[in-house]
Amino acid sequence: MSYNPVQYFANSHATEPKDRPKVAVAGIVQWIDSKCSRCTSLLLAGLVGLVVIYMVQDYSRYYDWPSFNGAAHVREYVPASYPVANAHYYQYDNIVDTWELYRFNTSPEAVAKLAENLRLSSQGTVSNFALIVSRPPPNWWHPEQLASAELFAALERGPDGMNYELLYAADTGTVYMIRFDG
Repeated sequence: MSYNPVQYFANSHATEPKDRPKVAVAGIVQWIDSKCSRCTSLLLAGLVGLVVIYMVQDYSRYYDWPSFNGAAHVREYVPASYPVANAHYYQYDNIVDTWELYRFNTSPEAVAKLAENLRLSSQGTVSNFALIVSRPPPNWWHPEQLASAELFAALERGPDGMNYELLYAADTGTVYMIRFDG
């Protein structure tokens, strides 16, 4: 009689929905062990593990990862004397260019200081802002929702040789900033 992982799953004692994935994985592992030698099953389990890790990483990158320490990245530009809240940071590394996306809330004085330090000047509204980046943006990147925001941009590169664009909505205190080398 051959072993079938689907039958194992169906005949298991996992009555709770939260236990079903564990039972299914255990059934698949038992089925692999019954069909393959130990070495082959370890190789196959390793490959399956790598595929799962890769899929989880790609999925989690889209959902606010690695934006866990956004405030530290924002503080590189905004001094500690100014308030910063709800800070997010994300970096895209492509073959040709690099994009860094920032979103945070702060005061008008902090935006004025930031614009001065990065040599930015008022260039228009949200319609002039680079809304499209080279890959799908993180789930928190929605500058198009700031209809009355003011755009600050530089006509030349910033002090570090990078280009900056900043979008600021004074009514909400929300800042969207792009740092890119293209």
